[in-house]
Amino acid sequence: MPVPPPIRKALGIYDRQMERLNQAIRQQIGYFDSIRVLPYNGFGASDGVWLKGRVLADDKVDAEQGDNELEKLANMFRRAHTDEVPEAQVRVSFGKRTVQVETSWEGFFDVDILPDESLEPEALWHDVDLELISPRPHVDQPTFRFRGEVQIPSNPRIGIISDIDDTIIKTGADTIFRQARIVLLNGPYSRTPFAGVGAFYRALQNVDGEPTNPMFYVSSSPWNMYDLFDEFFRAHDIPKGTIFLTDFGLDRDKFIAGGHDHKTRRIQRVLDTYPDLDFIFIGDTGQHDPKLYRELVYENPGRVAAVYIRDVHPNVDEERDAEVGRIAEELESEGVQMLRVEDTLDAARHACEHGYIEPADLDRVVEACRAEQARPDEPRGAIKRLASRFLA
Repeated sequence: MPVPPPIRKALGIYDRQMERLNQAIRQQIGYFDSIRVLPYNGFGASDGVWLKGRVLADDKVDAEQGDNELEKLANMFRRAHTDEVPEAQVRVSFGKRTVQVETSWEGFFDVDILPDESLEPEALWHDVDLELISPRPHVDQPTFRFRGEVQIPSNPRIGIISDIDDTIIKTGADTIFRQARIVLLNGPYSRTPFAGVGAFYRALQNVDGEPTNPMFYVSSSPWNMYDLFDEFFRAHDIPKGTIFLTDFGLDRDKFIAGGHDHKTRRIQRVLDTYPDLDFIFIGDTGQHDPKLYRELVYENPGRVAAVYIRDVHPNVDEERDAEVGRIAEELESEGVQMLRVEDTLDAARHACEHGYIEPADLDRVVEACRAEQARPDEPRGAIKRLASRFLA
C-alpha cells in the first residue's frame, strides 16, 4: 500500500535533515572506518558506457555468512544500515579517459564515459579504474583504488534481460518482506537457483562457446543486496551481467513510493543503448513481469524476440493464470511469443527450436536439470524462525 504523499513528504524532509546533520558531524570529525568505493557492473556501447557505484564508510559484510545464525542476523542488520558517504569525490578512468564524479546524499554516483580506441575489440568485459579522492579516513587504509567492470558487446546475436526474484532464485517475492527473509537470512552458497538456470543462461550468452551476448538482471531488491546476488551468480555459474536494483528510501522515486517503474526505466535504457539488437525477456508470474514486458513490447515494436515467464504457482492462482494467458494472446497478435513455462527446460527447448541456443547447449541444460536437486526454501534454526515471524 503506497504511503500518502503528505506523510511521505514529511518523512523525506526528516530523512534529509538527518542526513545533513550526519554529514555536518562527519565534516567536523571525519571518518574512523575504512572508506570503500563499491562499483556495480556497468554496460555500454562504442558511443558511451554507464557505471553506477556507491561510497560507503563501514566494514565490508561478507556475502558468505557461514553457519552461525547470530552472525547471519547481525550481517543482515549491517547490510540494511550502511554508512554512506555523501559528496565524496571519485575519479573514474576508462582506457585513456578520466572523469570525476560526486556522490549523492546516499553515497551513490552514476557516470557516463566515452570509450576510446584502446579497448580490446573482441572482449565482452572491460575494466574501469576508480580512485577515492576525498574524503580520506583517519584510519590506516592500504588503498584508495578500486576496480569495476563494464560490458560492451562487440558482435552480439541477442540480448537477455531477466528478473531475479522467483525467476532465477525462489524468494517468495510477492512481498518484499518474504523476499528479505529468504535472501538476507541465507548466504549465496546455502541457496540454489531453479534447476538448469545456470546452464540455460550460459547457453543464451555464448556464441561458438564464448561469452558474447550481453546479460542484464533486474530486481526490486535494494542495492544493499548487490554483493549477495553477485556472489550467488558466481557460486552457481550464472553468467556475469549488469544488475539493476532499487534505491530504498523516502523520496517519491524510491521504494516506499511503491511500484516497479524502475525496472521499466532500466530495461528501456538497455534497449535504447543497443537499438539494432533484439532481446529475450525472462520473468515469472509472481509479480508484475507479464504486464511490464507487455508494455515494453508495445513501446519497442520488433525488438523482443521472445518472452519466457516461469509459472511459480502452477494451477493455484486461476485469476493470475487467466491474466497471463490474456497477455500472451495480446503479444501473439504483435508477433511476439510469450511462453508460460513450469521449468527451465521448457524455455530452453523453445530457445533451441528458434536458434537462440545451440543443440549441444540444450543437451547441457537437460543434464543440468537432471543433476540439480531442489533444496528447502524455508529458513532453519531458531534465529531464522524468529526473523521469519517479523518478515513474513
